[in-house]
Amino acid sequence: MIIANSALQSMVDHLEFLGYQEAEYIDEEKKTLILVKHKIKNNLVFEAKLDAEIAYVYSILSLTKDNIKKVMNDKERFFSLLNHVNVKSNISTFSFNEESEWISISTWKELHYNKEHFSNFINLLETDHQNFLEMSDFFSK
Repeated sequence: MIIANSALQSMVDHLEFLGYQEAEYIDEEKKTLILVKHKIKNNLVFEAKLDAEIAYVYSILSLTKDNIKKVMNDKERFFSLLNHVNVKSNISTFSFNEESEWISISTWKELHYNKEHFSNFINLLETDHQNFLEMSDFFSK
């Protein structure tokens, strides 16, 4: 699919090279939404605010019913873990939506494309995701 914003198109092309597949594309006057999926990595949503020349990048982790019970039974420990993860994060912010029962991982990126900078951005984002999973002993016990 052809994306009107050339920087965003370059980012999607780069992600496709890394094994992501464009799954959904919504183009509106002031924003563009793109969902990219990967077989083993977290799916990503790019919400580009064209007038501000930035893109919000986020991913959602749904929790199992057992994990939701663990969170509700020990909220203090869970939120302490989230705070710890956020302190250690390179570029991402982790938050919990109690109503929807999911964890949101979000960051933002200027809407400019440079191959090396975008590679570093994706590496930092994937490192944050991996570090969250490794620090989340909360869910393994």
